Amino acid sequence: MAKQNKLINYHIEELKVINGLSERTKKVCLNGSLDNLFKILLYYFKNQTFKQVRNCGEKTNNELIEMSKKYISEYDVSPNDLELDEDNYLFDKLKFYCYTRYGITSETAEPYRQYFLMRRFPIFKFLSEILENELSDREYFIFRHNFNFLKNEEKMTLQSIGDIYGITRERVRQIALYIPTKLREILSIFNDELYYTRNYYDYKVDSNKNFIVMDEMHANKLNRYEDLDYTPKFYAYAFAELYNDFSPLFLNDNYTHHIYFLVNKKIQHKYDFQGFYEEVYNLVHQRVEEDYTLDYLKLISKYVQDKDDKTIKIAKPFCDKLILKEFGLYKDKQNRLHIKRNTLKKISEYIIEVMEEYKKPMTLEEICNALYKKKIRVPQNIESLRSSILSIDEVTAIGKTSTYALKKWDNVRTGTIKELVYEYLKNYDDPVHISEISEFVNRYRRTNNKNILSNLKLDKTNTFSFFRKGYVGLKEKNYSKTSKLYPHLKPL
Repeated sequence: MAKQNKLINYHIEELKVINGLSERTKKVCLNGSLDNLFKILLYYFKNQTFKQVRNCGEKTNNELIEMSKKYISEYDVSPNDLELDEDNYLFDKLKFYCYTRYGITSETAEPYRQYFLMRRFPIFKFLSEILENELSDREYFIFRHNFNFLKNEEKMTLQSIGDIYGITRERVRQIALYIPTKLREILSIFNDELYYTRNYYDYKVDSNKNFIVMDEMHANKLNRYEDLDYTPKFYAYAFAELYNDFSPLFLNDNYTHHIYFLVNKKIQHKYDFQGFYEEVYNLVHQRVEEDYTLDYLKLISKYVQDKDDKTIKIAKPFCDKLILKEFGLYKDKQNRLHIKRNTLKKISEYIIEVMEEYKKPMTLEEICNALYKKKIRVPQNIESLRSSILSIDEVTAIGKTSTYALKKWDNVRTGTIKELVYEYLKNYDDPVHISEISEFVNRYRRTNNKNILSNLKLDKTNTFSFFRKGYVGLKEKNYSKTSKLYPHLKPL
């Protein structure tokens, strides 16, 4: 008979529920060190009865024999199947500990066995199982929405969380204070009671390294492997508990950072890492009116604590990653650190920036829409925006159509459409077709044949002459020769 699904080694507490064992039977098993299914079945294979177990009466004996026969028959189990090597034994030890302490069932834990045996135990995935079991629904919601621990969960205010659960903001704050303590407590068991598990997970952390770096890239790698969605902040928090040789930076403030560091305690006294961070933070966040540079190596050396020049080499990788990942700063080949202007731009500067991006004359509405796309606050009254544009020395108005261009552009003509057409027709001794006129005008305005023709016909200065077939000329020119040569070019 072929074996069916692999037999799970249940804890006696689970067996009591699954098989309806009596409380007395459970206690007899616990007192006889038969605290899981495999031990019970091995005992049965050896003795065929449980009467020799202390305090085991007839009823308890029958219950255990009946259960043993059921599992042996259903799974075609032999004694060899129940003998565990050290790795499997330790996984069961982990599994039963987490069942009795956190209520993680054997069905939930069993899929992790294969990774444990490969020494690639996904501890953060398993931790998520514990958190969901250990925290109440309300606590778990606060864990997800108050700490920036999950990438796709919006951080909510204490008040908004309180409104959902009908509790005060202060009560949410009190619960939120408890959760990190609970998280540290759960993580600490992997260094204490479950210390042996450190041989079964491998996050490539070398205790001789100076730093553990946790940023978006590293967090995404862990998330892909363990099918999770945690932020760098969560992983930094967890690594700080799992790897006691390292001390975390930035976890005690309320900010969400782009990069987190765990510093090896061996070098912690050599360099003031927090001091360097705070100075760069101040450089970036103080008022900066113009871009400037400063001596990067001199800045690093300010925070050497042990007066050893070699410490700069130790600290520099930290400083390099910090300025780039946390602050987005640029360091050139001459080790000059570039600090960018951070003062707000004036609306006039944004208008020039938009026009330079579009590289063509723009209407008032187009400028307004482009500013909106950049999320630049514009005056509610569009006429106020017109005033701002007209006050910019670098900008010129084109004609009477609320179209604007930069003066430095070579292709800008500021006259009206009529003036442009007049300028064009002056160069020709014969009338010109409206399509050719339109092609010229469209170098400087966006319009069409019909609009141009209508514009010219509305001219009250009697400047233009109109001919059949869509030709246009100037009143000041004599086109008599043209009319003789081309009879169809007769005035309308």
